[in-house]
Amino acid sequence: MRSKPCIVVQVLVAAAFALLPLGKSHAVLVIAGVSDGDLTGGQPKAVFIQAATAIPDLSLWGVGIANNGGGTDGQEFTFPAISAEAGDVFVIAANANSQAFFENNFSDPFIYFIDSDFAVSGDDAIELFQDGIVFDVYGDADIDGSGEDWEYKDGFALRLPNTNPSSLQGGFQVSDYLISNGAFDGLDEAGHVALFVAVADFTPINPIIPEPGTGLLALLGGILLLRRRR
Repeated sequence: MRSKPCIVVQVLVAAAFALLPLGKSHAVLVIAGVSDGDLTGGQPKAVFIQAATAIPDLSLWGVGIANNGGGTDGQEFTFPAISAEAGDVFVIAANANSQAFFENNFSDPFIYFIDSDFAVSGDDAIELFQDGIVFDVYGDADIDGSGEDWEYKDGFALRLPNTNPSSLQGGFQVSDYLISNGAFDGLDEAGHVALFVAVADFTPINPIIPEPGTGLLALLGGILLLRRRR
């Protein structure tokens, strides 16, 4: 039996619990974030999905990556026939190295899957399906994200609190996310960890995080300023 999450990513949990329990069987999953790191091979590459309500059967849900503006590729990953509790966070990692980054650095009770189709680039849109129909989307499946305001190359995007899935608000809203394009550029693993902790309240396994350099501090200041202006 899985333990119920007690300490999880603050931004993701706040967003999920703000959602209205709509959809079939009143079940709601959301795209909670995406990461395109700057470690070897662009790691960690992963998509975060979160349950906003209890879900008896996750196999009705799946995720796909729309690569480089080439249009939808449909549902490429289907969740197994397991249940989910409200607040559960699922990390679909591109490979074992991406999963290990989160497992080795954070104590959050994420539930992991590995699928090579999730080797995202910062210009790829993410689609979340319910019964084969798009329920939530990050970005635009028909547009290459390079240069777009939703690009997350060598960076990440995390859903903000009090936001709803795209199907409930007429499509993708870039303002629903904290987006940091290029945030990981040149950072080592400790720098990646420090940035995640600073902006998303990930819970580090080692509570002593190396002091970020002046460049990272300036970046974090810019992110916080942007959030206050929204």
